[in-house]
Amino acid sequence: MTAEQKAGLRCYRQYIEKTLNPAYVLGNMKEWLSDVAKERIQTEEQKEGLTAAAALFVDSLLQLESEGWFRGFLDALNAAGYTGLREAIENWDFQKLESLEVHRQLLKRIEATMREIDAEQIIPFLNTCLIDRECEEILQVRELKGRMAGAVKLIECLSRSDKENWPKTFHLALERAGYDPTSKLWNMKEDNDKEMDAEMEDQNGNSSALDINIQYSEEAEVHNFSESPCSPSEVSQQPTYGPKKPRSYQIELAQPAVSGKNTIICAPTGSGKTFVALLICDNHFQNMPKEQKGKIVFLATKVPVYEQQKKVFTQHFERTRYKVAGISGETAGDVSSASIIEGNDIIVLTPQILVNSLKDGTISSLAIFTLIIFDECHNTIGNHPYNVLMTSYLNLKFDSAAKQLPQKYNDALIINEDARTQDALAYLTEFFNDIRSGGFDEIDRQLTVNFEAKQQELKEASEDELNENPKLEELTFILNEEYRLKPETRTLLFVTTRALVSALKKWIYENPTLSYLKPDTLMGRSKRNQQTGMTLSNQKGVLDSFKTNSDSKILITTAVADEGIDIAQCNLVLLYEYSGNVTKMIQVRGRGRAKDSKCILVTSKSEVAENERNNIYKEEMMNKAIEQLQEWDEEKFARKINDLQNKEKTMRDSRKRGRTQKPLGGNRKLLCGKCKADACNTEDIRVIEESHHTVLGALFKERFLTKPHKKPSCYDNFEKKCKMYCRDSKCQHDWGITVRYKTFDDLPVIKIESFVVKDVTTGKLSVFRKWRDVDFAMREFDINEMSSTE
Repeated sequence: MTAEQKAGLRCYRQYIEKTLNPAYVLGNMKEWLSDVAKERIQTEEQKEGLTAAAALFVDSLLQLESEGWFRGFLDALNAAGYTGLREAIENWDFQKLESLEVHRQLLKRIEATMREIDAEQIIPFLNTCLIDRECEEILQVRELKGRMAGAVKLIECLSRSDKENWPKTFHLALERAGYDPTSKLWNMKEDNDKEMDAEMEDQNGNSSALDINIQYSEEAEVHNFSESPCSPSEVSQQPTYGPKKPRSYQIELAQPAVSGKNTIICAPTGSGKTFVALLICDNHFQNMPKEQKGKIVFLATKVPVYEQQKKVFTQHFERTRYKVAGISGETAGDVSSASIIEGNDIIVLTPQILVNSLKDGTISSLAIFTLIIFDECHNTIGNHPYNVLMTSYLNLKFDSAAKQLPQKYNDALIINEDARTQDALAYLTEFFNDIRSGGFDEIDRQLTVNFEAKQQELKEASEDELNENPKLEELTFILNEEYRLKPETRTLLFVTTRALVSALKKWIYENPTLSYLKPDTLMGRSKRNQQTGMTLSNQKGVLDSFKTNSDSKILITTAVADEGIDIAQCNLVLLYEYSGNVTKMIQVRGRGRAKDSKCILVTSKSEVAENERNNIYKEEMMNKAIEQLQEWDEEKFARKINDLQNKEKTMRDSRKRGRTQKPLGGNRKLLCGKCKADACNTEDIRVIEESHHTVLGALFKERFLTKPHKKPSCYDNFEKKCKMYCRDSKCQHDWGITVRYKTFDDLPVIKIESFVVKDVTTGKLSVFRKWRDVDFAMREFDINEMSSTE
């Protein structure tokens, strides 16, 4: 976490330097900053001023390695009275501080007039926007050096204030102290803005194209993302929405583009350039001829920017008829760019996606877009994708006519979210009764104490009608409606966990409007988390009963029923928070075999809905690919397959030759890349399917621990199950994952970048980022060998 905190400080240090007086917090940083460091900071303030001293203070923070320094810094800010700055750093959200910049600039412009005021008269009205120590220093300077010096000190303190209310409080203070001329001067900028707005309307005659109520307030643009060291997790990117009218300068920035001209918008940081882009887009759609459809592409050079801008555009246009979608390098392989572009009005892209689509003919021409917006257009140089796109544009222009305990709590959370709170409570109650009878360890004891302390509160919450699950209400409506229209309906209800299967079965039986469905359940055979699954004969019995017995009208099942189950009478498939890849979803929908079958997704999660939309795109792509293949003659098809097979064989042979050239010795071992604990010998590493790496033997399994994977998924022939970490409690370095592969349920798959390779003979340590770069050979994975080591 320290690395993230330091990256955040580097990213936002300009705000700290413009706000903080280090002298106010040094007294509370004794535990972390040495006397030498504090003296250097104080000396810097005397020689170069507060901003330079604050910069040196930030440098000193970035050199700290001891635990607790960041929390100590936040506490020191709070103790000193820097509540605004502390809040901004704690949330990595500097929008409020950024909004004060325009007032600081105004303060500079009226400084000459400000020097005439008496700080002693105005200070009593500023206690909410100045730190107590600042007020004392201002009055002290006035007493020792005179009235003007006191005013200068007041200006300095106001310009460094982190209080959101200081501009308004200062304005009121001027009025109350009788400084009307200065008060009016302070308010002049707002008046000028109004005059400029009116002037723009007069010049344009019809202002309707520009007088738009934009539902957006932009986050401060701290740095260009291309230059920022912060990752998305380190930078708060939470745009807030509310009625906002364009400022006069934003209207001015938008005007050339609104008039139909090619435009470069050059404006200071924090001026709301994304807001201007939204203004231009709104106008573009409003002024399209009736017979023409607008299509806008917004290009963002970096994936974090792409994610941010896609979210901004999606939220802005969500209540309109215009559809927004996006593709980046990370999602390009999942969907067809042609389908995305064709089916949406605003497309947010990383530029290389557009370049690639033009090259491979997926997009015929830039002419399909009626408006192209280049974010950070200064990158249009050299071989940058922006420059490639502009070259294409010019060509177009000139060439054309125009682990167990955690799993229990996770299951309980899923039940609470997707079923009833009382079912989740019953699940946990049963679990704690089981561990009481099975013997306690210290963790069990503490968890049981915590549960018993909250049990009554949980019971009351579960009985509160206000805690009814809206998804269950929706499910009730769907089922009642379907069985009202077609009483003979047979339903497959897919859910994600066995615990949820049991909870929903109980809910249906206890629901007076649904109990007639007499639900049955189907689960897998494997034993998971101390729970034994259904036997093969149990599964067969349930299926046969459901097919032939008219009493049970709904079968609640997990993924075991994804494929290979043929229920001819099934005409309703319900996916209850159930999602997967396109193949999985096609198979699930295929369980509905009866005529006029339906498949309905019930979800409250936008990511699940989006995944299903992407699956629809992928299915369309698959069908088109099949159609194209069917048009090939047999000779062309055979030739293409032969070419692909030859290329694949050449690549495999090349990789094998590259590996066999490396020494296959037992003089190396892997150490944890963080704590340097022994992990395994390199001679125990095996290569699976030429790209994945596992380790033989029980000794290795004693050296790591696992935690459930936050995003379990399937890839190639593997199913992700858990994340794997160094067993040292102080380290817990990420070593890789465990997977289900063929007959192996928990196979470790390691990543070389998490380890250091040690030559046992020489003691030399080497670090490799890719497996192809290692200086030792590894044997191929053999199922028989692996089984013998278990």
